[in-house]
Amino acid sequence: MRIRMKILTKKQMVMCAIAVLIVAGLLLVTFWKKDKPLTYDIVVLGDSIVGNPVSGGNTFPELLEEKLGVSVLNGGLGGTSMSVCSEKRWGSVVNTEWSMVKLAEAIAYDDWKSQKATMAYAQSYSEVNNQSLDYFQETMDRLSQVDFSQVKVLVIEHGSNDYNGGVPLDNPENKYDITTFGGALRKSLKVLQKAYPDMRIVLFSPIYCALGENNRDKCYDTKYGSGGFLPEYIEMEKEIAKEFGVEWLDAYHESGIGEGNVSEYLEDYLHPNAKGHELLSDFLEEYLSEKK
Repeated sequence: MRIRMKILTKKQMVMCAIAVLIVAGLLLVTFWKKDKPLTYDIVVLGDSIVGNPVSGGNTFPELLEEKLGVSVLNGGLGGTSMSVCSEKRWGSVVNTEWSMVKLAEAIAYDDWKSQKATMAYAQSYSEVNNQSLDYFQETMDRLSQVDFSQVKVLVIEHGSNDYNGGVPLDNPENKYDITTFGGALRKSLKVLQKAYPDMRIVLFSPIYCALGENNRDKCYDTKYGSGGFLPEYIEMEKEIAKEFGVEWLDAYHESGIGEGNVSEYLEDYLHPNAKGHELLSDFLEEYLSEKK
């Protein structure tokens, strides 16, 4: 049996070659865009104070980008803590991998497999795992692509959820116990400084909050579980910042948000409203501008 082969004309061969090159080029561009690292001057990590969308405005990292004229990534994830989260508190352990101490390890070792796996799990079983908010996937995708060797300033805002979750302040027998606030903070700073010794790290303290109805349970006189008052977490953060030689910014006492103006700057006695985010962006902008 003879096989008849179609002989292409010279014009057809040229067109085929061009098509092959176009397809190869598109595949190369797609691959390059996917793997190309993202670069930011400043990355802000934290909980819902940082990450949650703001009605009628922008978050303070977004405002900071406009005011400083540099690239800023909002890496906040609502509901997360400095320490690893407990299954008893959340009903699931999926966002243990989204805590600050676990993110610090992912950043330091450039290994995001655990975060991506738990994100996929949380979204697949969202009916029983409600830790993942709508913006989490995009935030995690961006964080995992950042070239942290190019980040000039890393701002870390955490502690409010450790406080209201009753997380122990510290473990005297193990200073790196990541189930405590102090241990998780020490571990975070240790791995980050080892991986990126030239990175400027700024600890941004929790702001004032009152979790009870009508501003009843004030953070300076209410404890939860085995934890302490919020000012105790802030004082420990200050001490650890000094221990590791990193910067510490007292947003609790100096940002302008306090017990007397919660209705003006906080929408629920905990989360900043648009005006509150504007105030926090001014506070951080002034600090970073003065400390260049």
